[in-house]
Amino acid sequence: MRVLFYSMPANAHLYNLIPLAWAFRSAGHDVVFASQPDLVDAIKKTGIPAVSVGKDSETMKFLAETPPEDTVWGSGYRLNEKDPEKLTYDYLTNMFAAYCSPGGFGYYTNDEVLDDLVAFARDWKTDLVVWDALSFSGPIAARAAGAANVRVLQGMDHWVRMRERMLTLAKDVPEAERVDPVADWLGERLARYGAEFAEEVAVGTATIDPLPPGNSYDLDFDYLQMRSLPFNGPTEIPAWVRERPAKPRIALTLGLTTREVHDNGVPAADLIGAIADLEVEVVATLSHEQLSKVMTVPENVRAVEFVPLNALLPSCSAIIHHCGTGTTGCAVINGVPQIVVPGNLWSEDDTGQYIADRGAGLVTSPEELTAEGLRDMVVRILDDSSFQAGADQLQKETLAAPSPADVVIELEKLAADR
Repeated sequence: MRVLFYSMPANAHLYNLIPLAWAFRSAGHDVVFASQPDLVDAIKKTGIPAVSVGKDSETMKFLAETPPEDTVWGSGYRLNEKDPEKLTYDYLTNMFAAYCSPGGFGYYTNDEVLDDLVAFARDWKTDLVVWDALSFSGPIAARAAGAANVRVLQGMDHWVRMRERMLTLAKDVPEAERVDPVADWLGERLARYGAEFAEEVAVGTATIDPLPPGNSYDLDFDYLQMRSLPFNGPTEIPAWVRERPAKPRIALTLGLTTREVHDNGVPAADLIGAIADLEVEVVATLSHEQLSKVMTVPENVRAVEFVPLNALLPSCSAIIHHCGTGTTGCAVINGVPQIVVPGNLWSEDDTGQYIADRGAGLVTSPEELTAEGLRDMVVRILDDSSFQAGADQLQKETLAAPSPADVVIELEKLAADR
């Protein structure tokens, strides 16, 4: 079987897909990974053959430098909105229109990328396209090539949650007044290749959920659960990581996407300063820019640009982080109690609350974060063994979920039935 993976050009989204790509390779399938040129080097370093499509996106530069009001995040509409009073039909249709605009997902789904990706998918006679859930060039290429497509979540499924609600409310709207911005947007791009819109282009022929069990919304939608298998990129494990720490070790990280896009209002200096006087060892994985905002690095803080979390966390007593999908999954799979200061890019607040509700950690919003409050949370995590027990139980449940190799078997059946 020929399996084409596709993602927007961002390392965090690439790494979320790599364990499944290797599971396909290990099962004997032909696998390639396509993206824009600015991700190709990162793809090649994973050992999966790369296919370059379109031009350099400069996506992260665009998001970092463009004022929020000129992007979907400043449009006044939020895909992660949960207030039922706001979720009217007009709000939902306008929200989807904003997300399908050039300042939203439309930025990634341009003609240059689509022309190259569709041409490759057709020429290669692709059987299955596996795509990052924000990267809609993938399902468009699959539809144009007659292949099945599989969506892989990178967070809780706001897209289907909001789409289900919009389609339900549409039943009470006169047919002549109904609109579907998603179908219109995807349909216009499909028409370029002689194909028509189908719902599977918007939500996948199947959807894989790699989040911890229960970290999801109650939706009328089928998911393939898959155990998170942390991949931190090609790297070397430093010798000091393998040494047993003399004091409780605390990891502090703001993740790959936070470095590249927005700081999410989480001040690194405040995080470090809050625990500087505790009898702990802090490993802070912060960029040079983030560290430049820290006036003095305390003696008990080891500041590094990068360290593979999957190697670091087994020696840690806790982790402080922004609740990105990769970081959260890595903490869960290693059974480490978490202190979450959630970002605001996707579903970080709900996932942080899930960790707290499971007794595996504590959560506070960036707006409520204080040095004293964070210090108190670290002390609580270290002194109260119930947090470790909660983390252990969540780890046990996660390890029982199907592995990427198990999921490949299900996807082989899906492609065969196409």
